[in-house]
Amino acid sequence: MTASQPSREPRLPPRQNGLEVFARSTPYPQGPSKLTRHLPMPWKRRMRCGLLSIYSLTIALASGCGVPPTPDASTPLTRVTPTSNPEASPSFEAAGGWEELSEPSAQGRVSSVGAITNDGAAFWGGGTSQDATDLADGALFDVAGRSWSRIPSAPIGPRSSPVVAWTGNELIVWGGFQPGSESASDDGARYNPRTNVWTTLPLSPIPGRIGAWTGDSFLVVSTVPDADATRLTAATWDPSSDGWQLGAEIRMPSGHDPAWAWTGTELVVFLYGDDIAVGPAGARYDPHEDAWTPTAPSPVDPLNTPPAFWVGDEVYVLSGASSAARGMAANAAYDPALDAWRAIEGPNASGFSLTEPPPAATNRGVFFFGNRPIEYIVASNVWLPAPPAPNGPRRIPGAAPAAGGGVVVWGGVTEPGQPALSSALLYETPD
Repeated sequence: MTASQPSREPRLPPRQNGLEVFARSTPYPQGPSKLTRHLPMPWKRRMRCGLLSIYSLTIALASGCGVPPTPDASTPLTRVTPTSNPEASPSFEAAGGWEELSEPSAQGRVSSVGAITNDGAAFWGGGTSQDATDLADGALFDVAGRSWSRIPSAPIGPRSSPVVAWTGNELIVWGGFQPGSESASDDGARYNPRTNVWTTLPLSPIPGRIGAWTGDSFLVVSTVPDADATRLTAATWDPSSDGWQLGAEIRMPSGHDPAWAWTGTELVVFLYGDDIAVGPAGARYDPHEDAWTPTAPSPVDPLNTPPAFWVGDEVYVLSGASSAARGMAANAAYDPALDAWRAIEGPNASGFSLTEPPPAATNRGVFFFGNRPIEYIVASNVWLPAPPAPNGPRRIPGAAPAAGGGVVVWGGVTEPGQPALSSALLYETPD
């Protein structure tokens, strides 16, 4: 495949119904279709304070970022409708409600990562304080029974920013960063709730912190700096053979903080964290074809590093901010079928912070848990404030989408330097 240089001057996007639409005009340069020889060199992790994504969701904060003060919460929030489409008739869905849950038997923690399961949600890892990553166990929550069961410590040890994925029968934990390391790991393990046993995975041919369950295999992607670019390389683990298959690679313009989402057929990856004139680079990987396809440049400011979520038929990249600097978007949606973006206005409301809470997908959009929770409703393009959480706000908890459409929030801290909480909450969306 021949390589072509990307345009450094993006075209002015057309506007449709008040929304900016961005479409790819030129592909990004690509490398060889296969990685045939050397494994990626260890590379220095460059983590930015703020949101990092991971669907399957991997949700974590960069260690050592600290916890900012809680913004003033005295001014009530109002429902915000950012769409300017005169033909749209957004229905103002009712806000969800909170339920205080029993506490898991596992130790209280901050920054655990979570995944939706058949019956509820799973949480793993995190730390006993905001400056620690020292826990390798977790907990399973059953929505119907409103009950918890403890997940024993994984044989791979604690780590930050791992991939967690639910296969339908087991919880996979892979990659991420071991305490004190700036290089991503290449090991993982899977937990079977029926037997309460962990089984280590064979070492993968690549390290990383990007991955998803595809329905029949576990797909992971590494991001390795390569001169003035970043090389994305795919690999898949087949549970039937308990073996890895190295996949195709692609070279993208430089970027080091990934956001990704599994669409059901492809893994879409965007790279943020660098001042890229044409917007963050992106690519889609099809595991059945073993092929990468570059995406249209994202309109989202590359310095924002927002997470990504697949909801409906689009990938939503949401920072939750009302605006971004340099005339770029703070929130946008990507349609893989059209290879096109549309910008989404932020909530444009004051008095709350969306820079530190872990977001999670719901059955109708994306939920942000912060000092003042808010939910983005996809169907009506509405930012819908949620009721305040019981017992006040908490910082850097774990959050996971729950079976049935809600979000489970576990742990966190109420103030900097305070012990980690062990209490849990369920945010339920209306039927």
